[in-house]
Amino acid sequence: MNNTLRTVVVLFLIVFGAVTTFMTVSILFDLFGMAEKHGNYVPFVVSANLACGLLYLLSAYQLWRKQNATKMLFIALSILVITFMAFVIYVMEGGVHELKTFYALTFRLLVTAALVWVSKRLT
Repeated sequence: MNNTLRTVVVLFLIVFGAVTTFMTVSILFDLFGMAEKHGNYVPFVVSANLACGLLYLLSAYQLWRKQNATKMLFIALSILVITFMAFVIYVMEGGVHELKTFYALTFRLLVTAALVWVSKRLT
């Protein structure tokens, strides 16, 4: 069961990490007109997502090698918690944003917390 779960988590991390990295790089460098399509994106949130995307990919590699990926995922979770707090302050101070940023950040935070928990169980 652990090997099957490990494989599922590794595949999820690869897909989630690759999509996250591709989307954030596309927004930051305005590839394919993505910056315009995403409206009022918050640059520090996008940068945090890029860091997390790379950490997801590194975590997938560690899990695939049967190494402990919990620390890497916990770093990603910490980045997201700090980013979430900064985003709340940014919004309270009248920063221009999209509501979908709040939902996406909350979703990513919860998914990453679940990944930390699962990763801890796999090692």
